[in-house]
Amino acid sequence: MLCKVLNRKASSQRNRMKHRHLRYFIAVAEELHFTRAAERLNMAQPPLSLQIKQLEDDLDTVLIERGSRPMRLTRAGEALLGHAKRLLELNTAARADVIRIGKGQTGQLNIGFVGSALYSVLPGILSEFREQFPKVDLSLNEMLAGQIAIGLQQQTIDVGIVRPALSDLDGIEQKPLLEEPLVLAVHNAHPLAGRAQVPLSSVRHERLILYPRHPKPSLTDSILEALRDTGVEPDIVQDVLHLQTALILVAQGIGLTFVAQSVERQTRSGVAFVEIGEKCPKTTLSAAWRKDVSSPSLENFLDVCARQSQIHRHNDTS
Repeated sequence: MLCKVLNRKASSQRNRMKHRHLRYFIAVAEELHFTRAAERLNMAQPPLSLQIKQLEDDLDTVLIERGSRPMRLTRAGEALLGHAKRLLELNTAARADVIRIGKGQTGQLNIGFVGSALYSVLPGILSEFREQFPKVDLSLNEMLAGQIAIGLQQQTIDVGIVRPALSDLDGIEQKPLLEEPLVLAVHNAHPLAGRAQVPLSSVRHERLILYPRHPKPSLTDSILEALRDTGVEPDIVQDVLHLQTALILVAQGIGLTFVAQSVERQTRSGVAFVEIGEKCPKTTLSAAWRKDVSSPSLENFLDVCARQSQIHRHNDTS
């Protein structure tokens, strides 16, 4: 019994040394000289010879014809040399890949975002993240806030850049990135277009282009609540899925819409932006993710979100 235990222990020790054996064997096989191989490996020659002998014993195969001058590999040794190089290359590649994944430097991140995020912090976030982590594949999906909530719950996306903030959902963590007022987007020939600022009640008799109220949450709910607090019963002429569609309809004179203030930085033919003074509703852009799902690439992305949020706030106040 003791002999079996010792044999198993010896076998285990040999297996643990196989990677080192292969590295030593490659040096000897390429140099075809134990002394030169030992110098290349920065070790003494006798231990190197012993390691090669242990490898041959483990394989029960002669790998090197030591009696020949110059020293030659056996056919088994020639076969092992090719395999050994491939195994070590694979080991090195696997190690590097695992380290990159562990540090969030590779992999994939699925991002859901509302269209208005493209006018504020999202471009800076994407630019910095791609610069720092170029091997992470980003999948970008424009979605409504309610769709982002569903995507996070169903784990079809990893993180959302959402407006308005999600309602209290179990398992969802959120971090505000930017709070900003809403402004009116009107046709550039509209009577309101020439005014620097108007009260919210100025839309009382206007046709509104808004966004779907379902799935929840929706920016439209916040707009309607603010309007009704002002005593305005809205006349909604069109529901649209995306901000760009709303602006195109505004440019055609179909109606007017509400957009985040950051959107007015982008000039668009046929559209004028007017600030709202009295009772101006505000909106918050947030990053949202699942509490129970974590990955290094997600953590890196959230770090970039926090930095870009600070940069954006600093630029707005300077």
